[in-house]
Amino acid sequence: MTLQQRQQRTLRPDNIIGDICWPSVDIDSVFVLMFGFSLYKSYFGFSCDTSVFPMGTKYIIAHIALGFLLFFALFLSILPSILFVRYFPPPSSHNIAWFVLEALIYIMMLTSILCSGIMFIPGIIFRAFRLAPKEGEYELDIRNKEIFKWILSQGLYRISMFVGKISALSKKWVIRLFGAKIGHGVIFQGGVTDPYFLEVGDHTIVGGGAIIFTHLADKPRHIVFRRVRIGKYCLLGHQALIMPGVVLDDYVIVGAYTLVPKNKHLNRGLWVGIPARRIKDIDVESITREIELDVLEIKDFGKT
Repeated sequence: MTLQQRQQRTLRPDNIIGDICWPSVDIDSVFVLMFGFSLYKSYFGFSCDTSVFPMGTKYIIAHIALGFLLFFALFLSILPSILFVRYFPPPSSHNIAWFVLEALIYIMMLTSILCSGIMFIPGIIFRAFRLAPKEGEYELDIRNKEIFKWILSQGLYRISMFVGKISALSKKWVIRLFGAKIGHGVIFQGGVTDPYFLEVGDHTIVGGGAIIFTHLADKPRHIVFRRVRIGKYCLLGHQALIMPGVVLDDYVIVGAYTLVPKNKHLNRGLWVGIPARRIKDIDVESITREIELDVLEIKDFGKT
């Protein structure tokens, strides 16, 4: 057998190895199925627990529909980069210097298109179809419209945050795109479970590791959605936890590793501990003056 015949036999999809006949399989289809299954498991693995969702035909169909919708949203997110590669082929210059330069530009453009698609397209889908659930308490039943919308919106939000979490600025863009009301001069380095239930006032800082919970499952097979409102000139310290229904007035400082229980109303001052307790008042004038000076310095820097 010649070398060419061996290569042809090796590359045949129905190649016979020993007594095992390998059927003709489209490797792209296998990859798509495996990737879709992994995406489905990553977002809906918890729902396979029959104690939470009794398995039945309607439940299985709903889960399959959710997995398909999320996979389709992911496909739409990467579609612009696929079209870019399809209609703008990679550089093929024979000059090494030009080839390296063109390759760098091509890779930068492709990366920008890919990251932009993943970060913004799921949010556009979320807004176009109004997938934000309503506030209230619901039974964890996927047949419920609000629960279905919530799980779907969570999947879209996680796809966008895959790229959006690389910086505080991109994270704030994604959170705003998913319905959060963010004021001017806000620095958002923490996280929020459901952005569409969040309001943050001007010049507030959400520190790294701080998490704002807007949903809570404190009863078996029930979940509660509550809006969280944070005023102006507030500060959430490192690893602070904010529970659903919390309201922070203006000029509230929540210390590092502080837990604010659900439906708690914090007035002006410094709050620390588990649960949060107020230990002292703060000087409003000094905080406002420092922030205004920082804003003026930024504006002057922009003029130079």
